[in-house]
Amino acid sequence: IAQLSANGAQQARLKAKAQNEEKVRRALERFHAPDVVDRVVKELGKGNLAAKVEEKTVTVLVADIAGFSALSAKLGVKVVDLLNEFYRRMSRVIFSFGGTVDKFIGDSVQAVFGAPYDKPDDATRAVRAALAMRQEFIELMGSRPANEQCHIRIAAATGKALAGIVGSDARMEYATLGEPVSIASKLESSAQPGQVLLTRATVEAAGRKFQTVALGERVLKGQKVFVYELLDENQDWTTSPGV
Repeated sequence: IAQLSANGAQQARLKAKAQNEEKVRRALERFHAPDVVDRVVKELGKGNLAAKVEEKTVTVLVADIAGFSALSAKLGVKVVDLLNEFYRRMSRVIFSFGGTVDKFIGDSVQAVFGAPYDKPDDATRAVRAALAMRQEFIELMGSRPANEQCHIRIAAATGKALAGIVGSDARMEYATLGEPVSIASKLESSAQPGQVLLTRATVEAAGRKFQTVALGERVLKGQKVFVYELLDENQDWTTSPGV
């Protein structure tokens, strides 16, 4: 009887562990590429998510649809299809360059490169992702009717931030908190339709791989930021995505 009880308790523990792991996996799949999910789940073990919030140097990338409010007023509920396709395509690009989808906010996507795992070329990956997202959006517009035509605005900022899983068992979110998040959001709001803007820290971290134009210093809601416009990648430095 004691042996049966022990076996039953062991099976219950294994079942609870598997259920917890599946819950964690479902939460992480919203933000990370499949290979990152596998790695995080393996390392989390018992699922102690709070321990994974940590300070890291990251590049935050924000992209949104310019003129979305007017488009919504014109299209009504039909705009949801466009928005979902935008989310799907942008997430796919972000994952392909090793980034994390931080969150969807209205008509914008926020991504982070450098969390949960950092790489020496996180800024480079982020900038390449920005170029790929702009091209992906152009292709998306090519597949949509004339009354849905619009543009994308993108910005990236690099710096120290807190990143990780926050929340409760009922609702878990991946969050990035800190100055680069605020700067990227403000910078994106100041961009022209179709424009990609970068901070000096991002340009310096990415190196000589990209063609940029210095736009000078901007005051973004009281904060001074030196801004560059991203044009393209220098072909001499081009490698495959995510490398």
